[in-house]
Amino acid sequence: MPLKLAEIVDLIVDKSGKSKDEILQMIEEKKKELDGYVTDEGAASLVARELDLDLFERQPTPELKLSIRDLVAGMTGVSLNLKVVRIFPVRTFQRKQGGEGKVASIMGSDSTGSIRVTFWNDHTKPIEDQEFDEGDILRVINGRVRTGLRDQLEIHLGSGSRIMINPPDVDVKDFPEVAVTLTPLKSLEAGMSDVHVECVIIAKYRVSTFSRGDSEGSVASLAIRDETGRTRLVLWDEQSEWFQKLSVNDNIRIESGYVRMDRNNEPELHLGRRGQLRQLSATDQPPESRPSEPQALKDLTAGDFPSAVGVVVIENQGVRTFTRRDGQEGKRLVFILADETAKVRAVAWGQAAEDLADVEVGTKLLLEGVNCRAGLRQELEIHINESSQVTRNPPNLKIKSPSNDFISSGKPEVPDQILANVTEGNFVTVRGTVVQVIHQKSVYDSCPKCFKKVTISNSSITCPKCGTIPKFEPRLIAKLVIDDGTENIRASLIGASAEKLFGMSGEDAKSIIEESGNEDEPVRRVEDTLLGKELNLSGRINLNNFSNQLELSVNDVSEADPIETANQLLSDLKRKVQR
Repeated sequence: MPLKLAEIVDLIVDKSGKSKDEILQMIEEKKKELDGYVTDEGAASLVARELDLDLFERQPTPELKLSIRDLVAGMTGVSLNLKVVRIFPVRTFQRKQGGEGKVASIMGSDSTGSIRVTFWNDHTKPIEDQEFDEGDILRVINGRVRTGLRDQLEIHLGSGSRIMINPPDVDVKDFPEVAVTLTPLKSLEAGMSDVHVECVIIAKYRVSTFSRGDSEGSVASLAIRDETGRTRLVLWDEQSEWFQKLSVNDNIRIESGYVRMDRNNEPELHLGRRGQLRQLSATDQPPESRPSEPQALKDLTAGDFPSAVGVVVIENQGVRTFTRRDGQEGKRLVFILADETAKVRAVAWGQAAEDLADVEVGTKLLLEGVNCRAGLRQELEIHINESSQVTRNPPNLKIKSPSNDFISSGKPEVPDQILANVTEGNFVTVRGTVVQVIHQKSVYDSCPKCFKKVTISNSSITCPKCGTIPKFEPRLIAKLVIDDGTENIRASLIGASAEKLFGMSGEDAKSIIEESGNEDEPVRRVEDTLLGKELNLSGRINLNNFSNQLELSVNDVSEADPIETANQLLSDLKRKVQR
């Protein structure tokens, strides 16, 4: 049981030589200093610590009867012995009332299970000073049991709590060895937590920053594989600092990761502040990283991270520049590639785009460390970045010439306008490149009949046109800036056209917003895919009365296929000549 105030005061008086009145005065001053955010006992403990006194020197070791399986959320005064399985680093944070705080944690186990123990503020010092290591025994005294992330029980150490390292009356042999159970990548499922994985990095993508209320967050992504499969690894905030330290082909261990589903409903592994990444080794040639037979395009699907792909370039559209969300300039290069089984669109980014700008039609390429995504019409796209490896005309790459069927198919609608010539009231079809994705609130609550914004008060839903209605539906909004080389224009997409562009429904977008807490989160998730993409957009040109600028209100959108468009133009030209 924790000491009462009178007991703490008596101990301080006995050990310090100060009078009781002096000690009580110091306790009151400490409470005022902390603006009431501490109990009397907590303030007394802080006074004792400032006087460099050990209050617990005379305290008998409590009788320990609890095991991990006995713990229930809400229990206080909990004392038990644990074997340290993992130690997570100390991190700092800003208190709401001002000032800086510290927090760290360990994973501990006994014969009945495992649990996280969270150390706050001064309690983090033994971890900072590396006073104990994995495999040591900790006696946790006077902890509190709480429910943490994903409803997992945790023990928290606060004022009045303490630990004993390797207590003399405990034998480490009484604690079973805890083997970390590794999860194969192919076994990842939505909702899994405390996941441990050993894998090799096969591609690095980029680090992004974003606003989280009054603070800034960061996120990095990589591609990883083991002998069972491949997936994306997402590193959040402090963990994203690993991005610069790691290289392709490094072997790593992920501890206490969790699984989320990506926008293609495929599992991906996430690592947040409660997890840990360990760099095991760096290898020049991981096993099976360079298969002798590259994968055929027809066998690839969105979400794959193929080890190698062999293709022939059938079109190089040249490097284009665009402005990223952070205001920096980006570069993008679109290829059309094919093998004997299929045709695919490929996008190279940044330095990779510059390196491949001079690749000629007919060049054979061996692509390694790339990833596959779904395009606007859910067609396969291959994405190449600085960490991908591209070998031109490798001598051992055997690939047949692509069939003509992969080079030309279909007759899409050819854009009939250029932006420099459009006027208010025109119904147009234009082809342009996405140069900006505008961040804004992505969803509004609409009337299912007339699509006007509804008002929700108490249990009533009111549409300004239809009156009281039984339910509303989330309606997705997207705003882009499109450039066709002659002019640029803001394009607005609402409802079905926005869903087609984003590859998600209004309900999906609303769920993403509720989960993340960010009203523009759906935009963030598709922005990198859309920037630099060429689109066919059909709709009406309107004048925005506030900006006095022309805007395109989009009715339909599709991804532009330059080869098909060129073939259609050539066909039209031949018909005109024949006339």
